[in-house]
Amino acid sequence: MSSGLLVIPNTGIVNILGQKDGRVGPLKAFYRTSIKPLLPGTVTAVGDILTFTGFDPSTKLKVGQYICLETSPAKTLVYIADIDSTTIKMGSPDIDRDTGKHPSLSLTIGTATQLRPWHVRDLGDLSEEGVKITWDEKVAPTKFAGRGETDANHFSSGSEMKINLACAEMGLEELVSAIDQSALADYDANGDIASVSFTQRLGYNFKKNADSLDLFAYGENGGISTDPRDRARIWLTNFRSAFEQQRNANSQTVINLEGFVYADEKRKKDGKAVFMSINPEAAVFD
Repeated sequence: MSSGLLVIPNTGIVNILGQKDGRVGPLKAFYRTSIKPLLPGTVTAVGDILTFTGFDPSTKLKVGQYICLETSPAKTLVYIADIDSTTIKMGSPDIDRDTGKHPSLSLTIGTATQLRPWHVRDLGDLSEEGVKITWDEKVAPTKFAGRGETDANHFSSGSEMKINLACAEMGLEELVSAIDQSALADYDANGDIASVSFTQRLGYNFKKNADSLDLFAYGENGGISTDPRDRARIWLTNFRSAFEQQRNANSQTVINLEGFVYADEKRKKDGKAVFMSINPEAAVFD
């Protein structure tokens, strides 16, 4: 077990997701934060309706997903509340905490612009159990024939990383996103989840469907820490359908997500694929 990834030396000690001198606050998790390629066609918006030209949005998008409009000077994130072959009814990307729903979003885009699917899911704050990351480098002994009973040489035979998140704010949308193709949602006319069903996903390819997970620490002021070393990105992870939920009248509901972490062959350091990066924007890859 290697713990080298978990501590960064500083004037004090900076934990991977904590503060100096060992002061550790809660953690916040974002899943499926990958940026997708631009879609064909263009869009314009009047009020809460987005109209497409040269592309049928219902072939690539669905209610409950997000899209990023390439507006200038700043991009605009939109929640898909309803969709047909030519239009999307827009919702705010943020959920109203009082109603638990996405409020209607009104925009005016006079000139056509492009868009891309935007995968981001706020898994909320983690409970006091936080995140558990296990990193295990496998070592295999090898003896060579014809050399008698000599001591075996030991070689690294691979590495394995796993993750466990204790989610304290897991809603239905977050659950559907986190447990891909196993927790399936039905949506009402307003684009809100009406029900969730759990199914088997036999033959599901975990690695092919893996996506990124970002973990942030909270700073001493109560907000998300601005120290870039208080952020970690796990480049490719996927959660399996294995969680235990217990609830009674006076307990908080916590869902523990168990995930597999895979090496990202697109990001290498010295020719070796990367599992995780601290302060990923500053990482320099081959």
